[in-house]
Amino acid sequence: MDLVCKITNYELLKDTVESSVVIELWNTNTKIASYNLKYPSNPFMDIDILKFNDTNLTDVLKKTKKILKNKKYSHKSLLILNDMYNLFNDLTNSTSER
Repeated sequence: MDLVCKITNYELLKDTVESSVVIELWNTNTKIASYNLKYPSNPFMDIDILKFNDTNLTDVLKKTKKILKNKKYSHKSLLILNDMYNLFNDLTNSTSER
């Protein structure tokens, strides 16, 4: 099953100095899951995350793994991104078993 990531909301949270991105996973016309990614605000990371829009989940996982490997963002941001990676990877494995 090919899942596609769609970003449905992006905002900067001024009070906490965080970026918030809502990523939905879609299979054709059916929403499978929704994930709210919040991390310390960083415009470069924002750009990397926003590039996930309308991208196949397999490609998003590859890009996320590359970001994690390069370690170019803060430790806290990488931990948050790693949590998203693990969740999406588990979801991919569970949907492929159906």
